[in-house]
Amino acid sequence: MADGSVNRSFSHVLLYHGAYARVPAELGSSLHNVTPDALFRQLEWMKQHFDVVRLDDLLNMEDRRGTVSVTFDDAYKSVFDEALPVLETLQVPATVFVIGCTLSGDIFWRDKVRLLISAGHVERFVDWAEAFCAANGITKGNFYKRSKDPAVDSRKIDDLMADFLTAFGNTQEDVTRFCVDAGTDLPRHELLAYGNHSLNHYVFSSLQNAVQRDQIQANKEVLARMNLPVSDVFSIPFGGLDTFTPHTLRCIGDSGYRAALLSRGRLNAQNTGALAKLSGFPVIERYMPPGTLAEFQHQVSVLEKAALG
Repeated sequence: MADGSVNRSFSHVLLYHGAYARVPAELGSSLHNVTPDALFRQLEWMKQHFDVVRLDDLLNMEDRRGTVSVTFDDAYKSVFDEALPVLETLQVPATVFVIGCTLSGDIFWRDKVRLLISAGHVERFVDWAEAFCAANGITKGNFYKRSKDPAVDSRKIDDLMADFLTAFGNTQEDVTRFCVDAGTDLPRHELLAYGNHSLNHYVFSSLQNAVQRDQIQANKEVLARMNLPVSDVFSIPFGGLDTFTPHTLRCIGDSGYRAALLSRGRLNAQNTGALAKLSGFPVIERYMPPGTLAEFQHQVSVLEKAALG
């Protein structure tokens, strides 16, 4: 809101991904990215109108109105190289949700998708994996969107992309890694906490129940070995209602998490809602800021009006 009159009936949880001043060409245009300059302007503006609190502290507040928490999903290296200086300047805490497989050098599977698109290899991949792609309705035209559809087994398409890269002479070492690829690269910092975003960031509703549980628990163990401040909140990959199941929520609770994060472009209401009743713990809404301050101010205004309506 350009006039600064922000309604305080709901808490805001911001979701960022990349924070590149210049997005690497290999990632193309599909990565959600807010430049460091825009990030500074957005967070500075939010600090003028809201109380900035750590995500886990938000859970302990009886009255969350007028608060904002900052999160980053996927632990892109740009968060630490380019966003952290902004957080330090503004003294804004943030929680970074980590994909555990990348800490051992694996490539985030959504980045594999982006790499195939930017390199012009999608048609070749669809032909190479003809049986799987035909069975799952994947074409050159819908590859990006269809590959993350809940009806498509995320783990299978990840394995196929890895095999495809190997078949055409690309090893893991040949492909640039954009997410943090070693646990030692996660800094211990007074403003940062780290959270569980699953081991591989697969679409949970595309996985068998046992695999869902393993994805949560295995990444919890990875984070525990880092000896870093760890959040009690679990960030559900993709964060839409169709991307997880009731079993996912049970696994999150059984693993000891106190809340789960969605990513549905909404403000976080005070009430617990049907999902919280189903899960037995709070389910927190987030939204992804756009690329400029003006767009962000408009977004906040629209979301406030929708929440009040």
